[in-house]
Amino acid sequence: MFCPTPAAMLATMSQHVEIPSLNWSELSLSELLPTGTVTLLLSDVEGSTRLWETQPEQMTAVLALLNQTVNAALAAHGGVRPLEQGEGDSFVAAFARASDAVLAARDAQRALHAESWPTPGPLRVRMAVHSGEARVVDDGNYAGQAIIRAARLRSIAYGGQVLLSAAARDLTVDQLGDAVGLIDLGERSPEVLYNAGLMFEKAGQLDKAARLYRDALAQQPDMPEALLNLGRIMESNGKTEEARNCWSKALEAEPALAQGYFGPAID
Repeated sequence: MFCPTPAAMLATMSQHVEIPSLNWSELSLSELLPTGTVTLLLSDVEGSTRLWETQPEQMTAVLALLNQTVNAALAAHGGVRPLEQGEGDSFVAAFARASDAVLAARDAQRALHAESWPTPGPLRVRMAVHSGEARVVDDGNYAGQAIIRAARLRSIAYGGQVLLSAAARDLTVDQLGDAVGLIDLGERSPEVLYNAGLMFEKAGQLDKAARLYRDALAQQPDMPEALLNLGRIMESNGKTEEARNCWSKALEAEPALAQGYFGPAID
């Protein structure tokens, strides 16, 4: 598993270029979608369920801006987006070249980070890139293990992060040069521990999740995402003071993130 450098962003960002958003429904997707060895870019918004519940009007505007921004990055690098395979604030995009997918993720995260969102905190979008054999079924969507693996990888990312599978990394490392920096997350880095904790939390195994969040914080005490999630678990266990302590540290580490996602729901 690989992560952009620094931890939440890819290192070298190109200038943002305005490109008109595409209406993919006007194109013949059966002809445009790459097949065979395909690189898939999947994304969604962290904490979107809570945002839709608490700020439905703002999120309607957010979704329109999100689609416009993402479509521009995809179009700039030859990505094709089968809209029927994305739901709400999530999307799936396909690329014939793995390096194009990584560059699209880089540019999308840069543009999203630069936007002024109509929400209390910044919009946190998580992305995953995976390469593998994929086939297009009759409805113009992808099927097979590649799309499943990409979805699993996305589910353990956190907002602002782009995770690459080893397969995608192997296809891009010699192509991108200095355009992108990658960090091998290894087996016990704070990011890997956090991602594992998130996976256990989603599965309802809160004790294991809390232990992994604590392990991540032992290495990186000011990791706001781990502090917020650990605080939520502590609150659910009735440990109010410990929860408040976690949230207070998260506010100190990154005020905008913590204020926007105070006790966010897991998506």
